[in-house]
Amino acid sequence: MPPHLVEAPMQLARWMKSLLAKPARSLRSTAPAAPRGKFWVEVLEDRLNLAANFATGVAVGDAPIVRVFDADTQQQVAAITAYGGGFTGGINVALGDVTGDGVADIITGTATGTTHVKVFDGSTFQEVRSFLAFSGFPGGVNVAAGDIDGDGKADIVAAVAGAGAPHVKAFSGADGTLLSSFFAYDAGFTGGVRVAVGDVDGDGKADIVTGSGPGAGGHVKVFSGATGAETRSFFAYPGFNGGVNVAVGDVDGDGKADIVTGSGPGVSPHVKAFSGADGSQIASFFAYDQNFKGGVLVGVNADGDIVTGAVGTSHVKTFDGTTQAQLTSTATGRTLSAIATPSNPNEAPVITSSATASAAENQTAAYTVVATDADLPAQTLTYSITGGADAAKFAIDAATGVVTFLAAPDAETPTDANTNNVYEITVRVSDGFLTATKDVSITVTGVSEFAPVITSNGGGTIAPINAAENQTAVTTVTATDADTGAGGTLTYSITGPDASKFAINATTGVLTFLVAPNFEVPGDVGGNNVYDVTVTVSDGTMTDTQDLSVTVTDANDAPVITSGGTANAAENQTAVTTVTATDEDAGATQAYSITGGADMALFTINPTTGVLTFLAPPNFESPADAGANNVYDVIVQVSDGTATATKAIAVTVTNVNEAPTITSDSGGPTASVNAAENQTAVTTVTATDPDAGTTLTYTITGGADMALFTINGATGVLTFVSARDREVPTDAGADNVYDVIVTVSDGTLTDAQAIAVTITGVNDNNPVITSNSGGATATVSVTENQTAVTTVTATDADLPGDTLAYTIIGGADAALFSINPTTGVLIFLAAPNFESPTDAGANNVYDVIVRASDGTLTDVQAIAVTVTDINDAPTITSNGGTGTANIPLTAGGTAVTTVTATDEDLPAQTLTYSITGADAAMFGIGSSTGVLTFNSTSTPGTYNVTVVVTDNGTGTLTDSQALTIVVT
Repeated sequence: MPPHLVEAPMQLARWMKSLLAKPARSLRSTAPAAPRGKFWVEVLEDRLNLAANFATGVAVGDAPIVRVFDADTQQQVAAITAYGGGFTGGINVALGDVTGDGVADIITGTATGTTHVKVFDGSTFQEVRSFLAFSGFPGGVNVAAGDIDGDGKADIVAAVAGAGAPHVKAFSGADGTLLSSFFAYDAGFTGGVRVAVGDVDGDGKADIVTGSGPGAGGHVKVFSGATGAETRSFFAYPGFNGGVNVAVGDVDGDGKADIVTGSGPGVSPHVKAFSGADGSQIASFFAYDQNFKGGVLVGVNADGDIVTGAVGTSHVKTFDGTTQAQLTSTATGRTLSAIATPSNPNEAPVITSSATASAAENQTAAYTVVATDADLPAQTLTYSITGGADAAKFAIDAATGVVTFLAAPDAETPTDANTNNVYEITVRVSDGFLTATKDVSITVTGVSEFAPVITSNGGGTIAPINAAENQTAVTTVTATDADTGAGGTLTYSITGPDASKFAINATTGVLTFLVAPNFEVPGDVGGNNVYDVTVTVSDGTMTDTQDLSVTVTDANDAPVITSGGTANAAENQTAVTTVTATDEDAGATQAYSITGGADMALFTINPTTGVLTFLAPPNFESPADAGANNVYDVIVQVSDGTATATKAIAVTVTNVNEAPTITSDSGGPTASVNAAENQTAVTTVTATDPDAGTTLTYTITGGADMALFTINGATGVLTFVSARDREVPTDAGADNVYDVIVTVSDGTLTDAQAIAVTITGVNDNNPVITSNSGGATATVSVTENQTAVTTVTATDADLPGDTLAYTIIGGADAALFSINPTTGVLIFLAAPNFESPTDAGANNVYDVIVRASDGTLTDVQAIAVTVTDINDAPTITSNGGTGTANIPLTAGGTAVTTVTATDEDLPAQTLTYSITGADAAMFGIGSSTGVLTFNSTSTPGTYNVTVVVTDNGTGTLTDSQALTIVVT
C-alpha cells in the first residue's frame, strides 16, 4: 500500500452510518423532478461527500489524514496522508469527478498556513494534481468542485478562507489551467469567502456562489460559470454583519439550483432559500432555538432537503425543502464547523432498448441501441460494440446506435458461437465521460425459400386410407421443408367433396372426422363409405397437396347405454333403477355388470335385465357413500361380448319421513319417574328423529291424571300444573302415582309413552309437640322425692312418617333434667326435695325447654315443672339414729334416755312419742318430750322396748327404734 494510505478508525465510520441514515420523506408532487445535487457534511472540519464514496477532512491540530468511506457500507476504503512535513493546519475537502472517469475524486485544500490544493484519484487514491491556489498567501483556502466549463469534468474553485482579500479562482479539471480569477467583494474585505458550486441559471454549466465572512453584511453573490460575470447579488440578512454560510441545491424541484443560506454567529439560527430561477425567497425558518446564536451551517441533499448544523455543537437536522417540516434531528457526537454542497454530478446514460431482438435471415438489419441521459443540457451520446461471443459479426453506427450484420445471416446455416441462430453482443453508450453497457441477444428468424413436401401415407399426390367406423381418428399428415425458422413453419388445411366431414390440426396435421362415421349409415357424398378429402400444407408462401380416399370399415358397434346417468332412490329400500342399452349390431346379446365407482361395493346388478339395486337399504340420515353426501357413485357396463359401454350413475338417496322415538326415562312405551312433592318439575321428555332438521312437538294425549300436567311443546319439559302434596294425594288412584301419556310428533308421525309419576315425600312439615296440651309452653306438677316428670310427645304430618328425636335445648334448670331421645320421657336427674328447692328461682318451679326434631324441622316447648310437697316421715336421731340401739344403765334409777326426732315438713309438724315391745309395760315415755323412764326403780336385767315417733301430717307417718336396755 502506498505510504500515504493508513488504516481508518471504525468509530468515525459508525458515526457516519448514523448520520447518513435516510429519513422517511414527506409526500411530494409526482411530476418528474430535475436532477438534484448531492451534499457534503463537515464535522470538526471533516467533510464527506454522499456519492459512491465520501471523504472527511481534518481539524486544525490533527494529522493531515483525509479518510475515504464507502457511502453504502460506511466502511473506510482508504486513508490519505494529504500533506507531509508534520502539517497540522487542518484540511478542507471537496469531491468531484476531476479526471472524468465517472468516479468522484478527492480535492483537498489547506485550512491555514498556505493555499495548497491537491487532487487524489477517486479509484486509486493516488495524487494526480498539486498546486498553490494563491501563491504566497498564508491564510488558508476553501474549496469546491463542479463542471463550470461544461467539458464533463469537475473544475476546482478555490477561495481565500480569511485574513486576505476576497479572491476566488476557478481551475480547469481537465488540465489545471486557470478558468477565472476575481474578487468576490471589495478588495479591502478580509473576512473570507465561503463558496459553493451549482447550476443556478440552468444553462448546464455550474455557477459559483459566494457568501461573505464576517464584516460584509451577509453578502451573497452568483457568478456565471459560462461567462464569469456576476449575475446576482443580494444580502441574505439585511442589517446583520456576522457573515453568511451558503449551499446550492434544487430545493423547489424546478431543475435549477437554488441558493440556501445560514446566518453566521451573533444572531438567531436563521435559514433561508432563494430561487435559482428568479432570486425570490422560497423558504425562511429558524433551524434551532432562537436563543442559539452560534451560527447555522447549511447544505442540500440529493432529495432537495435542507441540511443544517449548529456551529460548535454536534446537532444536525434535516428539513423538507418544500414544506420546511423537520425530518430528522441527530446528535453526531462531533463538533460541527461547516456543511457544503457541490454542483450536480455528471449522470451516466441509461440504455433503454430491449436486451433481445429478432432479425430475419438474408438481410443485415439487426438492432438499434436506444439510450437516455438525464444531464442538462443534453449530452452527445456515442454507441459502440464492446464484446459478446458474436461481436465480430456486427457493425454499429456510433451516432445512431443502429446495429447491422456485417454479412446477411442464413438461418439454415447459423454462424453464431452457439450455432443456434442467437447472436450475442455487448453494446455500450457513452456521454464522453460515463458509460452504460447491455448484453443483447439477436435471434435470426428464417424466411420461406423451399416448398414443403407431404411425406405421409406414402407421399405423392394421392393416397388411400382405411379408418374404422365409430371413432374419429384418420391419419396424421406430415411434411418436410428445407427452410429453417419462420420459413420452415408449416400449416395444414383441407378441401374436397367430403371436407366438411373432417377437421385438421393446422399445426400438427392430425386429420380427424368431426363426427365418428357409422358404417351402417354412410355419410360421404358417394354414400359408399369412401370419404374424399384433399390436404394442403403451406409454409406461408409455398404449398403441397395430397388427395386422400378414406375408406370407413365395418366394426363391431359397441352397445350404447340409453338410461340416465342420475337416479333417485328413496331411503330404507333397495330399488334403484334399470340400466337399458341399445346395440346397432343385429342380434347382439347384452350383459350388464358393475365395473367401478366409489360406491360400487354397495350395489348389485342383474346381468340380464340391468336392474340395479342396493345390497342393503340405505339410510338417508347415515349416508354410507364415499362422499357421505347421499350421492352414491357407481359405474355400470354393458357388453355385447366384445365391445362395451360404461356409464357413471350418481344415485341420490332421498329422505322419507321416519317416526320420532321417545328416548327419555329409558325410552319404551312406559316409564316410571319420581317427583318430589311441593314442586311442579316432573321430567323432560326427549326424542330423536332420524330425519335431519325435523321439528318435534310434544303434547299430553292421555292418562288418568293428564289434567294435572302440562308440557312445553318445543322442549318436552313435563310439569305439574300445580305442586303436588304427598300427604294429600289427588291422583285418580289416591296412591300418589300420577298417570299421564305424552306424545311426540314430527308433524306426521308420532311416538307415545305412558309415564307413571310417583310423588316422593319431602320433609315439609314441622313436628308438633302435643304433650302437656301442646303449645310453646306447658306446666307440669310432680311431687317431690321422685324423678319422673312427664313424657314429651309430638306428631309429624310428613309421609312416610318421620322419626322424631327429643332433646333438651335450654331452660334455666336444663342441667337438672334428662330426656330419652326416642321416647321423650323427661325425668329429674335427682329427685327434688320440696323443702330444699334447687331450681334457679328457688321456688320449686323448674324451667326446661325440650325440642322435637325430624332431623331437619323442629318444635320446642318450654316446660315449667312445679315440685309439690308431700308428708315426710319423722326420723329418730337419738342413740345413734339407727333402727336399733343399746343403752347400758346402772340399777337403782328410773331414767333411761330422751328420744329425739326431726321432721322436714314445713311448717313443722307435732311429733308424738310412744313405746311398744315386750317390756313396754315397764316403761313410760313423755308423748311430747320423748323422755323414756322405768316406771319403777330399775333392777339389773336386760329390757327390750321399741320407741315410736309419729307426726301429725297427712297420712300420719312414723319412725321407730328398737332399744335394748342393759341394767347392771
